[in-house]
Amino acid sequence: MSESNDLMDTEELKENLELITNVLENASEGFVITNAKQTEIIYVNKAYLKITGYTREEAVGNNTTLLKSGYQDVHFYKKMWEIIRKEGFWKGELWDKTKNGNLVAVSLMVLEIKNEKGIVTNYVGILSELTKQKEIEEKVQYLSSHNVLTELPNRYIFIEKINEMIKKIDDQEARKSISVITLDIDKFIHVNDTYGYDVGDELLKEIAYRLKSMLPKEIYLAHFNEDTFGIMGEINGEALETLIFSIRKLFKDPFNIREKEILLTVGLGVNVYPDTEQLGRDVVNNAEKAMLEAKKIGRNKVFYFTEHLNEKLSRRIALENDLRSALTNQEMFIEFQPQVELSSEKVNAAEALIRWEHKEFGLISPGEFIEIAEKTGDIVKIGQWIIEKCCEYLRTHQDKMKDFTIAINISPYQLNHRNFSKHFDDILKTNGISTNNIEIEITESLMMENMERNINKLEELTSKGIKIAVDDFGTGYSSLSYLLKLPISKIKIDKSFINALEESEESKMIVRTIIDMSHNLGYKVIAEGVETLEQLEFLKNHNCDQIQGYYYSKPIKMQKLLNQYLNE
Repeated sequence: MSESNDLMDTEELKENLELITNVLENASEGFVITNAKQTEIIYVNKAYLKITGYTREEAVGNNTTLLKSGYQDVHFYKKMWEIIRKEGFWKGELWDKTKNGNLVAVSLMVLEIKNEKGIVTNYVGILSELTKQKEIEEKVQYLSSHNVLTELPNRYIFIEKINEMIKKIDDQEARKSISVITLDIDKFIHVNDTYGYDVGDELLKEIAYRLKSMLPKEIYLAHFNEDTFGIMGEINGEALETLIFSIRKLFKDPFNIREKEILLTVGLGVNVYPDTEQLGRDVVNNAEKAMLEAKKIGRNKVFYFTEHLNEKLSRRIALENDLRSALTNQEMFIEFQPQVELSSEKVNAAEALIRWEHKEFGLISPGEFIEIAEKTGDIVKIGQWIIEKCCEYLRTHQDKMKDFTIAINISPYQLNHRNFSKHFDDILKTNGISTNNIEIEITESLMMENMERNINKLEELTSKGIKIAVDDFGTGYSSLSYLLKLPISKIKIDKSFINALEESEESKMIVRTIIDMSHNLGYKVIAEGVETLEQLEFLKNHNCDQIQGYYYSKPIKMQKLLNQYLNE
């Protein structure tokens, strides 16, 4: 009896499977079933084959990327799979590519199939064709000229529009001006990271809506990429200034997206034609260069393009290219600015300062090339070279520098580089240098960024006996509570306060307070930028421990340091 029931169950199961297969094969929608990893197609029906143009033999066993057209970017698929994993399904429209290379617009639903343990075993895709070829071509043309999200013209069309306007005004006797503004949302990536891409997309739509609603009809608006917009019109002078004011005012009010209040600022780059002879592409490129300069200055800034900016950027590109070979070509060297112990009036330390003698531009300011090195990552290699060179000097002149300290500036990029502490320790050991001979300087404001991580990194160094000094103190935002957390031994008062000592009672009060507070916390104090006797006397009278500046010495080569200050 049991055997008979089993046979009946098997027959019934077989009939059910045949029924399901028959239904799928005759469905008007295309069905595709894949494995759990989405790496292999294991079933397709007739409608799928009709829509795509592939045979069953070509489709089954192939990769799931078979139909990818390239019109949806990584961001699109990332969002799609986030929804599938969260909801168990996704439904939307996209562009696929058939076997013969034609584009096809489809409505697609993707479903997760799970076993009784809740583990995904397969995915099912259900697709139906939305348009005919003519409609597809129209859609493709629209997509090639508009941003999909905001439906605004894209960068390509924006440039074409500028070229049309340039031709029009060049044909006129009284040439008008075309002003181009590129607008970039400051720190937009933080919106996506904090609230998710869906909120970010809604926010971009709202920004586009606000701009369209505010801009006069004759002003042209485009959406270049995720967080950059282009604005253009036949205006200049006061009308341009009014437009810029209106744009910035637009972002003063918060954006309310899904009950979240989001405040934004923007960087604006401005370029005016025909101040220089340019094609549409050049006009936009130069506005974008100005925008990047605005963003470098800080948030909510405006920058106007000039030919000087072009020269500056050309120089920057040249320096960026040449920086990689500067050490190999022996163009870099170190100078040392003596640090004087006020109680003994002896030079017992010096700050190591990197210099670059460029073959074309001459001596390059560290303020210019350090920023480039941090951007390119070359700061790690340069920083290690400085440490190695300083340790080499200490080893070579050990008889004169046994009790001497060299202060080395360390970038947060170096500090947070993998195995920085170990590499530092290895260099000291290789040269037989005591940690008493080395001090690290790190700027106050940069130390406060990722503070917990920086504290951990600094504690690795102090555990080996290396001293830490806070550079440029007073210009950042340290509070007493922050200072107590930091594993430091010295405070370096920023030279801006020292420069103002003779004119400003406020600076005198700040310097006195920093010295007293630091001593109460057990820190030594050094003042940099000391240039006059009056400054020196003030610092002496208020018990500053060390001073550094042109009053005693400008930065000098190692040999001069040895001859002038360590020749006893």
